[in-house]
Amino acid sequence: SAMLCGCSPMRRLIFWSWALLWNAGLVFMWHEGVLQPYARQLVLFLMFALVVVMALGLCLLEVGLEARDKFRSSMEVIDYLHERSDAILGAMGFEKVMVLP
Repeated sequence: SAMLCGCSPMRRLIFWSWALLWNAGLVFMWHEGVLQPYARQLVLFLMFALVVVMALGLCLLEVGLEARDKFRSSMEVIDYLHERSDAILGAMGFEKVMVLP
């Protein structure tokens, strides 16, 4: 157990000491009121970014739904033309031609 996770005991001690001091510094700055303005700015920025992303998502959804409707209506026209041409060719005595993919 001399090498846990590939780290020596000294390296783990240094890491956990640094992490403890870092968190103690954050707690101290929070209690002194240093971090609140930055946190407020960060939250405001994230809320603004969320609104922009949601607006873009709504625009993309609207474009996608509109494209789907146009594609659906054009496919209905193509299907209608295909059925009519099959009926005309059948009336003329031609057999259906199967097109392989």
